[in-house]
Amino acid sequence: MSFIFVGGWAKRELDIVAFPNSDCPSCKSLGQPHLRVSYTYNHFYHVMCWLDNQRFFLYCDKCAYSEELDPNKAIAAYGEDPIPFIHRYGLLVSIVLLIASIIIFFSFNVK
Repeated sequence: MSFIFVGGWAKRELDIVAFPNSDCPSCKSLGQPHLRVSYTYNHFYHVMCWLDNQRFFLYCDKCAYSEELDPNKAIAAYGEDPIPFIHRYGLLVSIVLLIASIIIFFSFNVK
């Protein structure tokens, strides 16, 4: 029997247009600065995923200003977490499904 390990890590960056209720602190531009999320996640078969590092940045296209934000404050200001659910909680969901399938399997095979 052979087993192939398919896992690894990936880095993603998400741009969220128009960070709400904020002006650029550097150039005071009329347009709203953007929220950029940079994160790395580990995965096993691209289903069991867990976050390794997440960073939130406020940046302005006009003056190239960039400032790192506290993740909790950035998520609260944006309204929801922009990182996909499977990348945040994939490992937890996989473990719950595995435990549930084991319980169901043994509940029907008891003699």
